[in-house]
Amino acid sequence: MEDDVSDDGSGPPDRADPGWEEAAAHLRYASDVMEVVETYVYRPAFGFFMAIVTAAKRLQSGRLDAYLLYMLIALVAVIAVATALA
Repeated sequence: MEDDVSDDGSGPPDRADPGWEEAAAHLRYASDVMEVVETYVYRPAFGFFMAIVTAAKRLQSGRLDAYLLYMLIALVAVIAVATALA
C-alpha cells in the first residue's frame, strides 16, 4: 500500500519522518483573492487623488506672496458663494 503513495512534498509532512519539523517550518501559503473594495474603490480614488495632487504641485512655487494671493482668492470665493446663497 505504501508503494501507491508518492512523496512529492505537496502534502503535510509525515511525523514519523525524522526531518518533519524542518519540513513543517518551510511550508508556504499563497492566496489569489481579489480585494473588491481595493480594486474598485481605493485604486480609482487613488488615481483621482494623485491627479489632484499633481495639479496642486503646479500651484506651489515656494513664494509667500503667491500663497497669500491664493488665500485671498479663496476667501473672496467663499464670501461670494455665501452671499449668493443667503
